[in-house]
Amino acid sequence: MRIYCHGLSKTHLTGAMLDTCLSKIDFYWCGAALSVLNRLLTLFAGSGHEPEWQAKRFRVLGYYLMGALLDETSGYAKGPTTATPVAGEVIASAFPAVAAVGPFFSAAHHLDTFNLGLEVHLEQVRRDALR
Repeated sequence: MRIYCHGLSKTHLTGAMLDTCLSKIDFYWCGAALSVLNRLLTLFAGSGHEPEWQAKRFRVLGYYLMGALLDETSGYAKGPTTATPVAGEVIASAFPAVAAVGPFFSAAHHLDTFNLGLEVHLEQVRRDALR
């Protein structure tokens, strides 16, 4: 006996089963994400600052970390993203300020740049905590 002979089509039954499964997965992931978010925000709440301060600092740090992660995982750190990079001689002669800082955008300096950005954020949090 086929269950979908009782008024529902196979498509309707399959769709209902899929909706039920996905709703449980969505709830699980949503609940897990909220749990992680709550734990992270609890760290900011421990600063004693108002919720507005906590939200802004959390977002700034989150944007910084996500940007750094996206930069590394999307391949930006692996080299030029233009189809035809501008020749080094052209950059050196026409854009000396770009040429001067260019080497510091290489993979060899990514960790130093990341650490500097993180330290800037943390120092601001420390200063705010002393107020």
